[in-house]
Amino acid sequence: MRTLKSKKKKIFIITPSLSPCGGAEKIALNYFHRLNMEDSNFDCLLFSCFPSVDGISIDPNDIKFTSKIKQLYTNYYLLIDWIKKTKKKIKDQLKITTVNRYDKNKIEVDYRNIKSNIEFNESTTFKLLCYIKSFFIIPYLIFKQPHIIHIHTQHCLSFITISKIFKIKKILLTIHCELERLDKHSKKRLIKILKFVDIFYAVNSKIAKDIQEIIIQHGYKTTTVLLHNLIELSSDNLPSSLNMNGIGNNLKNTTSTIISSISSTTTLYIGTVTKYGKVKGLIFLIDAISIAVNNKIPVKLIIAGEEEQDNYFLSEIKRLNIRENVFFFGKYNSQKELLNFTSKYDVFCLPSLSESFSISLLEAISFAKPAIITDLLGPKEMVTNEYNGFIVPKGNAIEIAKKFEYFHRNRDSLVRMGENAKQLYKKKFNNDEIFKQYKSTLF
Repeated sequence: MRTLKSKKKKIFIITPSLSPCGGAEKIALNYFHRLNMEDSNFDCLLFSCFPSVDGISIDPNDIKFTSKIKQLYTNYYLLIDWIKKTKKKIKDQLKITTVNRYDKNKIEVDYRNIKSNIEFNESTTFKLLCYIKSFFIIPYLIFKQPHIIHIHTQHCLSFITISKIFKIKKILLTIHCELERLDKHSKKRLIKILKFVDIFYAVNSKIAKDIQEIIIQHGYKTTTVLLHNLIELSSDNLPSSLNMNGIGNNLKNTTSTIISSISSTTTLYIGTVTKYGKVKGLIFLIDAISIAVNNKIPVKLIIAGEEEQDNYFLSEIKRLNIRENVFFFGKYNSQKELLNFTSKYDVFCLPSLSESFSISLLEAISFAKPAIITDLLGPKEMVTNEYNGFIVPKGNAIEIAKKFEYFHRNRDSLVRMGENAKQLYKKKFNNDEIFKQYKSTLF
């Protein structure tokens, strides 16, 4: 029987990476920071299921132990890094061509083909390594003896089995993608492992419904909780030491020139946060910019989310002759960088073909930015058509371009819809209320 050294509840939050490179990582980091900084009842450790140069874990109370464990994973990280690079090469080869981009059926077929090809690749060596990595948490389970494990990715389901063996009191799971995005193996694995999960947090109502159907069908005792994502920074909780004064305005466009300021009363600036790849729909947004430019609409696109510029998209931008209209912001990993990015655009655009609940969209509406999104259930919980933005069909660059024209010709709607976005955020996505709801499930 375990002996407790303190009355604090020990929580392990498991995330794909320690750096905030995606939505799951950002959300896990937000909960980690708030549990450690704002509540003395919890002792929280952040654990990466993909060891990397960022480290294997963050334990504010035991840096020495963390550094010792980190040394064990060097070779494993090198192997994972090689697999990730191999996987990226395959994805690059499968990127969508410029043919039939406006054919809805073609879009869905292309997406399924790409998905099935990646499934085939991941079903061998990569999946084996995913199982191996789950054993790396054992030293933490032995020496740290956590009460609660909260997993923030579908790639770490093996952690659940191991946590059950070590008799962890409460196992929590959040999957940050729609269930149809999972490959057959992962979905089958999720259904089997769900019986060991005490609470499943659904980030949107569709995921909640799908998971609840599985639970009822199999007679599991798992509780489903609809818990919207928590963001670190909105205009409501800006620290007093942080304001817009002195924040830099430099952006690089595709010709590598520096823009000192992008403020303009006539040009419409569109912001987006994306990872390069078919599912995020960036190619349709680039097409929409081209259509708008050809229609004499003064519009510019600012792309954030990736550090390096992608050769495929660069070639498309060059081919469409819109190099002067597209700028790359890079990643934003801090409050100041988020403020910097948000200050640069008028309208946020989310052109994704699949999205469970976009953190970048939530950040945008919290800063009173109207949004153009594709017809997806998760994002539609944050945008009401013609109230705080517009909803357009997936893969339809022409419709996106029409919304650009609307905002350009009706600039007063930027303020009106922006205020509506802010009010919707306050009503449905209050950070403190979401965190309070989360904490209530931990006891």
